[in-house]
Amino acid sequence: MQFSSPYQLAFPLILFGLYVGLISKQSDVLLKPIKELTLACTALQKKTALALAFGLIAVLFYYSYFFWIGAYSQLNKINTTGEFQKISVVETPIYHGNMHSSLYYLGLGYYNQGSYKQSNIIDKQLIKLWPNHVDVLARLAYAAHKLNNNKEALELSSKLKALEPAGLYNSYFVEMHVYSSTGDKEKFLKTFHELLSQPEEFLRLSDQTYHTLLGFAPMFDELAQYSPMLYEKHTEYHGYSCRVENNIAVYYFNDGQFEKSAEHIKLAIDDESKCVNQQLVQVLKNGGVL
Repeated sequence: MQFSSPYQLAFPLILFGLYVGLISKQSDVLLKPIKELTLACTALQKKTALALAFGLIAVLFYYSYFFWIGAYSQLNKINTTGEFQKISVVETPIYHGNMHSSLYYLGLGYYNQGSYKQSNIIDKQLIKLWPNHVDVLARLAYAAHKLNNNKEALELSSKLKALEPAGLYNSYFVEMHVYSSTGDKEKFLKTFHELLSQPEEFLRLSDQTYHTLLGFAPMFDELAQYSPMLYEKHTEYHGYSCRVENNIAVYYFNDGQFEKSAEHIKLAIDDESKCVNQQLVQVLKNGGVL
């Protein structure tokens, strides 16, 4: 079992103390002491001291395991009933190490389902235990945007940008989502260009970077020109992606290059992926190029 600071060593220290005591007792037998100090204790006093020691151990055990068991039980109940406003019950005097991962994956599950209200509550509880976790901050920021709390989304994005290592750009993605939804073209373009100007050695690390930029590029005429380059970079470093093929197909269609658009849509169709833009497929079929 793992304890959260400052209790990590509580039980190991107790065991170590008992071990040291046994060694000391054995050394007293082998090595004669220079001076002996004898404390006279009655049988009642010995029993009392022993009872207090066991009582202390019992209290530590109770406050550790009992609250842990109760917290996991309550978390399971909350997940079943959907009463996420009660999530604070997982705050126990001593945190069990697995509580962090339990909250993380529970929040991730709801986030991936698009249940941002639930994931937001769970991740806010988790961030109390793990305040600088970049994945959780990214989820919180995007969830805040989806819940129309764009001010909070930008605040979280700003914090995230200071923590993200090179190669992770979720803070930029959140900002662009916010600016596109609020119609702030100037800030959107500034953020897009700022991200695109990052060193290629870092931009290529995540398969989401060029993919996401390609998704944003067709939104404004000033950015559409970057689409072929973004497609080539993603394909060079990460290979085939249905969504990327779909995005570049949309670009070529908007640019009037219908045959090129059909070529990329066909790649996605042949892969039997579900990400294909069916409306675009129908238009290309009606035009006789697919």
